[in-house]
Amino acid sequence: MLNDTRLNTQSLLRKILDADNYSYSLQNVSFYNDEMVYAIHFKPNRAKSKYEGTLHITHDDYAVLKTDYSYSKGKRGSKLNLRLILGVKFIEKVSRGTIIFKKNESNWYQPRYIRHETGSYFYVSRPIKFIENSSAKNKTLFNFKIEGVARNIEELLLTSTTEITDA
Repeated sequence: MLNDTRLNTQSLLRKILDADNYSYSLQNVSFYNDEMVYAIHFKPNRAKSKYEGTLHITHDDYAVLKTDYSYSKGKRGSKLNLRLILGVKFIEKVSRGTIIFKKNESNWYQPRYIRHETGSYFYVSRPIKFIENSSAKNKTLFNFKIEGVARNIEELLLTSTTEITDA
């Protein structure tokens, strides 16, 4: 979860802040803790971009204070559809969350709260046949179908952070 809040090459925050893949529009200007904050709406600009949401950015140092994101309309995560061939289907349908940053004593912004919700649809329909290994060759058949939606919510609240020494 913490890797998505950093600015490494594969992080969610880096993908959202890529101006080539997203278009941004100013939604609102407000004050938070005596700081002017811009609320900027972002949406996909290209087919490979998946998320839309709101960035809350400070006026003084252009730091991201809060990010709300979710799959844009018509977008989804990974998908596997072998329903006709193998009777298996899987689709990631939900990915949304919130990341809140707070400035520490060293004037660095650290994650304070992270919430990420995922949801997927799955379907399995398989016939199973057991054949007795004897001259009678008795057969037992089972047909089963499982269909459902799985949801997962992860939350991380950092109340205080302290640096550790090499010792």
